[in-house]
Amino acid sequence: QDESVLQAQLAEQANLAVLIATILATVISLITLRAARAFSDPLNELTRSALEISNGNLSAKTSVNGFPEFRLLGQTFEQMAKQIQQMIASLEDRVQERTRELARRNDALTMRAKQFETVADVARGVASAQELQELLNKVTVLVSERFGFQHTGIFLLDDARQYAVLRAASSEGGARMLARQHRLQVGQAGI
Repeated sequence: QDESVLQAQLAEQANLAVLIATILATVISLITLRAARAFSDPLNELTRSALEISNGNLSAKTSVNGFPEFRLLGQTFEQMAKQIQQMIASLEDRVQERTRELARRNDALTMRAKQFETVADVARGVASAQELQELLNKVTVLVSERFGFQHTGIFLLDDARQYAVLRAASSEGGARMLARQHRLQVGQAGI
């Protein structure tokens, strides 16, 4: 064969080989890029969801497409976030319940302290009172003030033990009852 024909055929085959190599490289690059995105997109979505959850957004949704393993991992993230939300809600409920219980106990202890303080003041009043009526008046005032009662009255039994007679009161209404010598029959309606 003529050398120029041979070189032309070789050049044509070389051009064809370069064209095929270029097409193959392009196809392989596209396939590789597609495969890389099939792995990286779900991983990026899972990473985004994990960051949202770690930043406190426990209602973050994970929408992962692609391989079933990635979808399962996304669903697991959402379930984990829901469980964390439930645990936090449960803990908040328990903290509120314990806070209410502590407040109730504190109120009870405060009331008890007031009672002891009142008892101590009454004891001091007993020690300093010259006569019974003065003591009864002091006790009714102390009890009304310390416990926030609108009216406090002290009844004593009469000598026959048939009537409870009002002997001291802390309110205006009680003063009127004292003036008319209010009394209640023992065992009847009233106290």
